[in-house]
Amino acid sequence: MTDSGHVYPVTKEHPPLRVRVLVQWNNRLYKAARVYHPTSKKLVWAATRGDGSTMYLPPRRKAREGLWAENPEWWRPEQPELWKAPLPAPKPFNGVIKPEGVMVNIRAKPRRRRALVHLPRGPDLPWWWLIDPDAPRLVYQPPGDVTRDMAEGRVMRALSASGAGAWEGLPAVCGSPVLRLTEEVEKFIRNEATRRQEQPASVWLQRLQLDNADRSDWLVAMSWFAALNPPELHSDVPWQLNNTQVVLIWRARAAGGPLSWRAIARELGRTHVRCLQIYEAGIDRVHRAANGLPVFGHIAVADHMKALRERNRGFRRGKHDQ
Repeated sequence: MTDSGHVYPVTKEHPPLRVRVLVQWNNRLYKAARVYHPTSKKLVWAATRGDGSTMYLPPRRKAREGLWAENPEWWRPEQPELWKAPLPAPKPFNGVIKPEGVMVNIRAKPRRRRALVHLPRGPDLPWWWLIDPDAPRLVYQPPGDVTRDMAEGRVMRALSASGAGAWEGLPAVCGSPVLRLTEEVEKFIRNEATRRQEQPASVWLQRLQLDNADRSDWLVAMSWFAALNPPELHSDVPWQLNNTQVVLIWRARAAGGPLSWRAIARELGRTHVRCLQIYEAGIDRVHRAANGLPVFGHIAVADHMKALRERNRGFRRGKHDQ
């Protein structure tokens, strides 16, 4: 028997093969089991359609295009009260599982309790990386051991901190050169600040509680961000933000605070569900980059920040190949 309120991460051993469970994928729920595809022999998820036929997830074409993550966000037993197999540790309450019904710890610090109560509610706990230091601290795991949650938290804190030295009320450490973005990203954020004057950004950015750990990790996390659009994909301008990077920036910060999915959808001209899919696929790629895995199949793992700097220098000298 297991707690019906818990959800669990997908691991090599969990859930067991050929056992149907409830999964959340792309903001939808499916009843599916892990199986080996009869043709490709790859490990996939088999779900049953309304007409009784079997569909395999993720869809191959959509997975190649980055529209579907490799695995569900979480799974849980169909009938928790009857489950007897071993379970992994439940997913932490950090923006992945639904917060409904979660009780605030009465021993938690007052600021932490207020943050839990007043944060916008949705299919997740938004912007969990801002609730610090009262929330569980980020764990700076070495490449190969970085979990998806920690990769998300580290890259989103890095994006939230980017250009922060330009805002009032932030700690002096934010002026460090290591917190400078490339010119295009800084320009994007400046344009956002010009358009959005309703709420001072510092109200959100101060919640980051930026410290030396953030400063030391910034270049590492931003190299993962750069891997979302490596120089090898560019044909003209050496650094140009793609939709995935723009969605991550909007979700991390804007002059009036981080944007909701519907606000991002209005900006991008897509549905809010599509924007969530872009974000989740982007975090999947960040997770791969954090662990030294290929982010794009045809591009080898490399020091993307180093390659980017070299290409930018060549472009400024007029030596960039057209």
